[in-house]
Amino acid sequence: MSSQSQPGPSPGHRVRDFSLPELGEAAPAGAAAGQAPARPVEEGGFIPIYLQERPENPLEVAQRQADKLLASAQGQATAIRQKSQDEGYQSGYQAGLEEGVVASKARIEAACDNLGRALTVLERAREGILAVLEEEIIALVQAVTDRILLAPGAVDPDLIRRVAREAISRVAEAERLTVRLNGDDLERLREFRPRLLEGMGRLKYLDLVADPALRPGDCLVDGPQSQVDATLATRRQRIFSLLEETFHQAQRLDLAAALDQALAGPVPGDAPVPQAAPVPRPAVAQPSKAPPAASAPSAAPPEAASPELEEW
Repeated sequence: MSSQSQPGPSPGHRVRDFSLPELGEAAPAGAAAGQAPARPVEEGGFIPIYLQERPENPLEVAQRQADKLLASAQGQATAIRQKSQDEGYQSGYQAGLEEGVVASKARIEAACDNLGRALTVLERAREGILAVLEEEIIALVQAVTDRILLAPGAVDPDLIRRVAREAISRVAEAERLTVRLNGDDLERLREFRPRLLEGMGRLKYLDLVADPALRPGDCLVDGPQSQVDATLATRRQRIFSLLEETFHQAQRLDLAAALDQALAGPVPGDAPVPQAAPVPRPAVAQPSKAPPAASAPSAAPPEAASPELEEW
């Protein structure tokens, strides 16, 4: 077997030693356009080799996308569930509120009906009690009055002066009057006679006469056409008549009417309930005060053709 000869260097080429740093030398300035620039040489004479990034696993990419979609779906589901719960709560609250208002109205109406019936029964019982007590009260007042007026020395000695003057003023338009009194009262009135004529208009003559039939404190004034009865018995009866009239004319407290007036306003659920005003209490007529023994109406009775008896 013949040996082959090694090729020699081409003509024009110079042989030189190889070294690693020469691989990283920069390209000559006159390098041809389009050639890739030389890679930088790191310290130590090694040229770094850059590889293309490793492609991602499609399964991992799909898993991440699925996780994102799942998280988004879970968030939307949570929001929808919360919204539904809120709407359900509001709807249930409103329904419960309306049901509670209706139930409360029913209970209030039932309680008002029961209260109205109870007040009606109470009012009837009160009227019956007052009807019985009215007569007893009047009888008690009469007994106490008689006990006081009929007691010896119960009448004020000076009372006859006021009684006589008031009785005379009722018929002061006459020129002459006759005043009949108890004997003891006549003596007390003689000193007071000039003052009885003061301010009595046309009255000029006043006759004072003792009448044994009259009690202390009694007074009868006789005029040409009328007579004024100012005896204690007449004044006593007048007081009792006023008392009975006051009892009969006094306005009763109608409890049922007061309840109806209180319930006339709106009830809860129909309209806002304004600040409740106190239920006005029906006014009750106060008993008229009995006129004092010495007082008398100032109006004079009209003169008539025949004598007229006037009770005072």
